[in-house]
Amino acid sequence: MTAPMRLWWSVLCRVALVIVAVLAVSVTVVALLRPGADDPADAFAPAGTSLPDGFTVPEGAQLIGTPLRFDPVSDEASSGSWTAVLSVTGDPIETWSAMLAELFDVLIVPNDPSDALGCGTYDGRFECVISRYRPEPAPPLQVGLDMRPVPGDVSGRYSLVISAVRTEQPYDYGSDPWPGGPAPAPPPARARPGVGEPLAPETVAYDGDNQKYVLLEGTELLVQFSPGSNTGGFGVLLRVTPGADVQDIAAAYAEQARQFDDGLTHERVTTNADSTVYGFIPPGGAGGYQGEVYGLDADSGEDYIYYYLSYD
Repeated sequence: MTAPMRLWWSVLCRVALVIVAVLAVSVTVVALLRPGADDPADAFAPAGTSLPDGFTVPEGAQLIGTPLRFDPVSDEASSGSWTAVLSVTGDPIETWSAMLAELFDVLIVPNDPSDALGCGTYDGRFECVISRYRPEPAPPLQVGLDMRPVPGDVSGRYSLVISAVRTEQPYDYGSDPWPGGPAPAPPPARARPGVGEPLAPETVAYDGDNQKYVLLEGTELLVQFSPGSNTGGFGVLLRVTPGADVQDIAAAYAEQARQFDDGLTHERVTTNADSTVYGFIPPGGAGGYQGEVYGLDADSGEDYIYYYLSYD
């Protein structure tokens, strides 16, 4: 090989190495920007989507599924409650601050959203939590926000949960401002489970629970938005397969969450303008899990299961 040829070969090799390095960085960046790339796009709605009570999905987030409008099975006085689960696609602190600005505006609460109130590390876990109350106009409205990364989630993102309830018994969390800096990166996404595989292998109280709390036929896991309680459990949002019976599937998950052979499963049906919600609380409590399942049967055919399990 002549000297000019060796020079050109050396240049080409270096160019090839640079291209490979750039491609590797590009793939990494894309992976960081698009965690949960296998998300079913038709189950997500963009920023600006309307939510109940004058709220909207903030910039930096997407709505997962359909907000749950329900009357809690456990509380006869909380008629008109709702829950929405958001996936955080932008910077978590910025998204939280945008959601705070909405909270303070809708509830007419004098606070500064730039302080990122409620964000911090508690018991070794990072989370943002706040609850505020609006006494007027009647009926009084309590709204809570909860944002966190959940180990073992299938999205690889933070989840932001908005919970609203009509109540005469207000409570506001004492919330400190975020001391500054970026929020920690969420755990990597777990592969979505198939039928019979664990719903939440990282957060249940015992390894043996993975064989009990599994994905049932007729549903698809969209997100795990909660670790349940400090001692174990989960909160998951599932999409129901078209044609499957929402009430039957919700009842099956409630039976899965049953802790005791004796005792009745409490049930409550909420009839909305565009959906029917089937609520179940199976026997549970002290010394075990307490489950709560809501099956959202929408007139549109977009049906979902909200399934909570917390360990006591």
